[in-house]
Amino acid sequence: MNIEKISKEDEISRILENMPAEMEMVADLPSGGRFYKLKDPNKPITVRAMKFEDERIIADSIRKKADPINVMIERCVHNIDINQLFMFDKLALLLKIREATYGPKYEFQKECGACGFEAPVSFDLNDLILTEVPDNFTGEEEVALPVLKKKAIIRHPKVSEEKYLTELTSRNLWRFVVSIDGVSKKDVISAVIKKMPLQDVHALIQEIGGKKYGLDPKLNFVCPECGEEEIIELPLGTDFFYKS
Repeated sequence: MNIEKISKEDEISRILENMPAEMEMVADLPSGGRFYKLKDPNKPITVRAMKFEDERIIADSIRKKADPINVMIERCVHNIDINQLFMFDKLALLLKIREATYGPKYEFQKECGACGFEAPVSFDLNDLILTEVPDNFTGEEEVALPVLKKKAIIRHPKVSEEKYLTELTSRNLWRFVVSIDGVSKKDVISAVIKKMPLQDVHALIQEIGGKKYGLDPKLNFVCPECGEEEIIELPLGTDFFYKS
């Protein structure tokens, strides 16, 4: 009797026959993606869902002291070198990966700051407000220094410069300041920042952070127990990328 041999590939295909075809979602970025050199200029930047293998590699990256979020983006986002990304585009991609993997609904527990009640929060990621950059955006912004009464030009940081953002003091702040009062010499800018009034420093940091562009992760929370209202931010830690 002839017994037909079934290949390993055939068995794998049979087991996975009902798995949905992998779908890639076009990423709508605050920058519109128009500032990046794409790997294929004829295709958009796309996002795919996370897989089990991604989860393993991301977990391994933590042990190797690599940034797990950046590893996730590198694996799940196609047609872009992530080092080029503006930080506000990075956040938009993270939320898109989450949506592609589990859908737009996200649920988590929130403790009321007033009464301590643990309340479930259900949120649709599509409800987040997206602020796109204006048509005349160049990556640089003018900042009015309120105390010195001077104009400064800053530039928005990229993912490749993320390490400098963890300590945005005079030690690193100068890197993102293009000019102050028309002077662009880095040694002059660095010296000025060290002597600059705190209010002016905060004005620079706020603009460099680029929070006026991109997706706003804040949402309104009303405690079902005591009725207290507060503005909270989506918990965007590593747990955010695991279905709750």
